[in-house]
Amino acid sequence: MSDETEYEPLHLPRRATAKKLVARPEPWDSTVEGAELLDSMTGELQRYLSMSDMTPETVALWCLHTFVYELFWCTPYLSIQSPEPGCGKSTLLTAVKRLSCAPIIASNISPAALFRIVDVEHPTLILDECDQVLNGKNGDKISIINSGHSKDSPVVYRTVGDNYEPKSFSTVCPKAMASIGTLPSTIQSRSIVVHMRRQRRGETTEQFREDLPGEFHVLARMAERWAEDNRASLEPPHNPTLPPQLIPRSQDNWRPLVSIANLVGGHWPKTALEAAVELSGAMDTDDDLKSVLLTDIKAIFADREVEYMTPTDMVDALKEIEAGPWMEYSYGKPLTTNKLGRLLGPYGIKASPGRWGGNQTKRYYLKEQFLEAFERYIPD
Repeated sequence: MSDETEYEPLHLPRRATAKKLVARPEPWDSTVEGAELLDSMTGELQRYLSMSDMTPETVALWCLHTFVYELFWCTPYLSIQSPEPGCGKSTLLTAVKRLSCAPIIASNISPAALFRIVDVEHPTLILDECDQVLNGKNGDKISIINSGHSKDSPVVYRTVGDNYEPKSFSTVCPKAMASIGTLPSTIQSRSIVVHMRRQRRGETTEQFREDLPGEFHVLARMAERWAEDNRASLEPPHNPTLPPQLIPRSQDNWRPLVSIANLVGGHWPKTALEAAVELSGAMDTDDDLKSVLLTDIKAIFADREVEYMTPTDMVDALKEIEAGPWMEYSYGKPLTTNKLGRLLGPYGIKASPGRWGGNQTKRYYLKEQFLEAFERYIPD
């Protein structure tokens, strides 16, 4: 985690020769109370969408941060994920677009256009269908997105002109991404993840009309006025107290939002901390979970004093761990043997056929397969 006392706010002048694709909202005419603004944003989101606890508050904070993101060391991405279609992720993404500063829809953008638009416009990028457009075939686009998370690596370099002159392009800007399922781990770890869910019978929300602005355009104007009036109060360094349940990268992601919450006051400082723990307090990426998984498996082998286990027995033992993540591993559903295999695969650990448990041939994980991973990846 970087030391935030050593950086200056990011100065992002627009290039005079470039044609603007998007403009910031016109500031509201009168002074805006930040806590009331966030309450109104939250209420407008809840009016149209069925969301889990702390999701509308988090989205409201994230949208407000897009108006002042350049003052912070990092700008967390907003990852809107659902287990399947029909859960409202695209509707929420549209609402985020209306509540954010200078949004540009960029789902089908090429890597070359991506960093050029960010360099000129400094927008809020809105990307839908990211499970399709940010897969393994789009490494260039993924690396550009990754570079725009913090001021440690805020640019990409390309050659331009007939003389192939090296030139840097800024990649730092807020990015909201919607996907079915998770994103690549490097993007996931740079994101605040909110999970959408299908509306249950009996739950009622108003129909979201994409052809009508609703109150969103008013709230965006109010956010612009709040940003103008409070920019000086958000100058770095930012050192809010953050929940110890967050890993260092998650603390980086939540620091801008908690700083804003502390400034606006009211219930928002407490709400922001509760949201951080609710959404990011648990290990929320496969990379984080792998370390927990190895630690839990080591304990299982030790407690049961066995040298081998079938995948089913291992999964059952993991799910029995009190307060562990395995009963709600994926969108509230338990870990399966297939998912266990995918988590262990990068360590070279695979279940092998054998008869260690009796006369019938089954697939087993052997304790000796784990010993090197235990030594390399589990802290002493």
